[in-house]
Amino acid sequence: MTTLERIYEELKHQKPELSKRTFSTDYLGASSGYMTSMAYYNRDVSLKALANLRNTLAMEVDAWKQIDATHNTERSKHNYQRAMQLHSIATETLLEAI
Repeated sequence: MTTLERIYEELKHQKPELSKRTFSTDYLGASSGYMTSMAYYNRDVSLKALANLRNTLAMEVDAWKQIDATHNTERSKHNYQRAMQLHSIATETLLEAI
């Protein structure tokens, strides 16, 4: 399983309604079939898609940070920490691909 697939699976665990198509468009900034076609053809994800993923996850980190600052619950702390971990993984993946 690639790092991208692990990030997708973790997000899917948090958001059961998240499909690969939605992940491709909303997180990777690509066409709806992008993730599926990359896996089918055994190709690496583009730098642009990885950068979009990192930026989208950064926005989620900021959102959870703000929620945690105002609500300060175990759930908000957990979601904030998880978002930071995914963002860190996406950053490392992008840097390794360069």
